[in-house]
Amino acid sequence: LEFPWSAENGLPHQELGRSLSHLKVWRDARMSGHTSILVLEEYFLPDAPLSSLVEPPKGWDLLLLSRDGADGKGAKPYATATAATGVRAYLLSERGIHKLLDGHLEQHVIALEEYLTLALPNLTALATPKNVVRQIPRDQRPRTTATGILDDGDWDKWKATYLDPAIRAGDAELVTDEVGFRYSNIYEFPLFSPAFCTEFLALAEAKNMWANTRHESYPTDDTSLTNLGINRIYNRVLEEIVVPIAVDLWKLDNDWARPRLESFVVRYQPKSQERLALHHDGSEITCVVKLNDAFEGGGTFFPRYGLCVTPRRIGNAFVHPGAITHRHGARPIYAGKRYVAVSFMRPKE
Repeated sequence: LEFPWSAENGLPHQELGRSLSHLKVWRDARMSGHTSILVLEEYFLPDAPLSSLVEPPKGWDLLLLSRDGADGKGAKPYATATAATGVRAYLLSERGIHKLLDGHLEQHVIALEEYLTLALPNLTALATPKNVVRQIPRDQRPRTTATGILDDGDWDKWKATYLDPAIRAGDAELVTDEVGFRYSNIYEFPLFSPAFCTEFLALAEAKNMWANTRHESYPTDDTSLTNLGINRIYNRVLEEIVVPIAVDLWKLDNDWARPRLESFVVRYQPKSQERLALHHDGSEITCVVKLNDAFEGGGTFFPRYGLCVTPRRIGNAFVHPGAITHRHGARPIYAGKRYVAVSFMRPKE
C-alpha cells in the first residue's frame, strides 16, 4: 500500500499497519462507549494477574503493562512511560481513549511508541512497576502457513473437508427442502461442514474488522469476506454450488452464468446489534448460512409468510428472493452471539 505520508515519516508499512490497527481499536472503543479497555498485541504471555495491580493514581490516561524504559519518575508504584517502554499491552481509560483520538494519528502516522509516550503532552502515560505482560520472542513464535479454509490449492481436498457430502456429490435436489410450506420460495440445504464454520468464525474474530458502515439504510455489525481474505474461495463455492441450485429452483436463464456476488459475515449480540429491522435486500437472490448455534432467540422473519427461519444445522444455508416478495428482518437475540454469512447474488449486467 502507498500512503501519502509514508515517504516523509520513513516508517515501514508493517509499522504503519500496526499504528492504524491500534487506531481502529480506539475508534471502536469510543463508538461502543467503553469506559476502559485492555489492548493486547499477538503472541503475549501474562507474567502477573491484572488483579495484582495497584490502583493507578487519579487522572491516569494510559497504563503500559511493562516497566522497560520507564524513567523512574511519577507516582509510585508507577513511573512515567517513555518511548522505550514496550507498547504491546496497555490499559486505556475513557479519557485516554478520547485524547488519543483527538490527536488525529491518521493525519500523520508515526511509530506507536512515540505517539503514546511523546506526541501528546497532555496524555498521562504511566508504566507498571514490573512486567505484567510480555511478548514471546520472534524465534519462539509458532510458524503459520496458508492452510485450512484459505488454502484451496487442492480444490478437491478442500471440498472434501469443508463441503457437505451430499452437496459435494451433486445430490442437492435430494437434500433441499422448501421452508414452511409450498411456494414460500425459501429453500434450505446443507452447504458447509462444521469444520468450515469453526475455522471461518475463528478467522473473522482474529481479523476483528467489524464495522456498521457498509450498508447505509440497514447497517449491520459485519465485515466483508474480502477483509477476511476468503472472498475468492467463497465466490467459488457460490458459483459452483449455490448459484446452480438457485438456477434450478427458479428456472433462471443464462444471465446467471457469471453472477455478481457480494458476501459478508454479520454478528448479532445483545446490547449491540441484537436485531435488524424489516427490509428488502439489494439483491435478486440472497443466501444466508448459519455459522453457529451458541445463542438464544434470533432467526430471519418473513412477515408475509409468517415464517421465522433458522436453519436446522450449523453449515446449512437458505436462499430466498431478495426484494419485492420477501421483506424480512432479523429477530432479536437475548444471549450469546449469532453469526451468519450473507451473500447478495445478482445476474450479470
